Amino acid sequence: MGKADKPRDPTASAPAAEPDPSLLRSPHAKALHIALEALDTLRSHPQLVQWFPKLGRFALDTALGIPGPDGDPAVIADIAHRYAEASHVNVAVVEDLSVISSSSLPAAWRGRAGETAGQAIGGLIGQVSEAYQTYEQGAFALGTFATKLTTAKNRDSAGAEQLRIARQHANGSPSQQQWVTILSDAATGCHTRLTAAVLRDGAADDLNTLLGQLTANARAHTINSPGIDPLTAVLLSYTGDVGASAYAPNQILTPAQLQRASQLLDSMSAADRAAFESMLAGARSPQEAAYLWKALAAGYSVKQLGRFDTVIRPHGNDPSWLSNHLNPHLGSQDPLVGPDGKYTPGYRGQTGTTTPDRGKPGWVYNWDFYSQRDVPDCVAASTVMARAQSDPVYMLGLTTGQGPMGGSHPGDDRPATVAQRVQDAYRGNYDASGKDPAQNAKVLLNSTTGNTYTTVSTGTAASRQSVLPQVEAALDQGKPVPVDVVDPGSTSAHQMMIIAAQGDDLEIYNPWGYTEWVTKEQFVNGQLGDLTGKSPTDGLPTAYQVLLPQ
Repeated sequence: MGKADKPRDPTASAPAAEPDPSLLRSPHAKALHIALEALDTLRSHPQLVQWFPKLGRFALDTALGIPGPDGDPAVIADIAHRYAEASHVNVAVVEDLSVISSSSLPAAWRGRAGETAGQAIGGLIGQVSEAYQTYEQGAFALGTFATKLTTAKNRDSAGAEQLRIARQHANGSPSQQQWVTILSDAATGCHTRLTAAVLRDGAADDLNTLLGQLTANARAHTINSPGIDPLTAVLLSYTGDVGASAYAPNQILTPAQLQRASQLLDSMSAADRAAFESMLAGARSPQEAAYLWKALAAGYSVKQLGRFDTVIRPHGNDPSWLSNHLNPHLGSQDPLVGPDGKYTPGYRGQTGTTTPDRGKPGWVYNWDFYSQRDVPDCVAASTVMARAQSDPVYMLGLTTGQGPMGGSHPGDDRPATVAQRVQDAYRGNYDASGKDPAQNAKVLLNSTTGNTYTTVSTGTAASRQSVLPQVEAALDQGKPVPVDVVDPGSTSAHQMMIIAAQGDDLEIYNPWGYTEWVTKEQFVNGQLGDLTGKSPTDGLPTAYQVLLPQ
């Protein structure tokens, strides 16, 4: 060994913190972690390798023999370039369609015909806009992955070189002190390789998540029912509350609802199908048709759908009325809403209600509109709102007291009346299903989604990391995921509802009346305390179970 080799403390730790082994994903990362543990153990007992040098050389050879990060950055960058080119092509198509929509329709297309043509073109604009945004986001994500993969490969090569030099120094008969230095250098190199593997795995997970979300947004193909022409499928798929939309959270129908409605339509009798198609044909706007399709996806019979349409048909050409009365809008488009990061959903512009205090005239307490208030259970309240978000017939009952689900004071849609119906629904659900999350989901969510919700324990960071892809897959399909949080130091617990995923973030509705974005990392690491307390580790920070639609 040369003079440059300096003795090191055999108990010294690696230069950077090691990742939590329970969160390591790939076999390469797990193997490198095991190799690093072996090197650290030998480094703490250098006399062993002096007596049995083969043991030290074997550990070095093992660390060197583990493959480096998979993938070819050049190939990935080339795919990213092709995606970017496809995005540019779709931008040009959107521009052309926009010109046609605004000024180039034939002069003969006026009145209802022109309106229908404009709606159809609007749907196509929504579809093509989503295509160019998808290609654009895909190109950026692939380019980012290529860059991180290059960094990971360079880092891995540097670590492997450190290991090779240490292996060369292990030849011959090193002294005990020399073995200390060899193993310390080897541990540093192995740690460098491990950080490279973790970087690559994290980048790959981010890419897979985004590509999964983008794939789920391709929705028109899910309507494959005979008799529903492709243009109608496009129009249904990309209709938002105020017009055609390329942004999934703005669209009335989720991918799962499009698919389930198509399947239910196929299973109808000829008479029922004709009746439902007549409702669609008579719809006064794409929004009315989309909400009919959404109601079909919720599992209602044709007779019930007819009663629903009877209520909404007079307002069919009023998108604002339909939006206010058929969708609670629990989610926010912007992950950064309000000074505290919280978004407060409401009804017809009203986000809060006031309640007189018994025995104290003039005193009022302000509640968020969809807060559980004094209802004794969060499970009942959060599940009611998840149902309302997925089921326009149920929501219509809350806002008007009319339709198949009905309610008190039919026809009264004033905010105070609606607030009371919501509270009645919370309490009725609590009286019927109690505090059992599985029973609440069975009663209110299974029939609406067509799935059976199953409880999955997430008591450890590793289990939360493991379940995260399933949570995201459900959210990508527009299916809410109940999540139960706890303070590990107490018996306090609370249920909330995960309602959306966007990039590295999850959106969670708290039945205390507001919605907030958190990161996936906070979910995994038990840092959801902002939703119930003053900081990520305050309140009830740890998700100990989720309910997944199966």
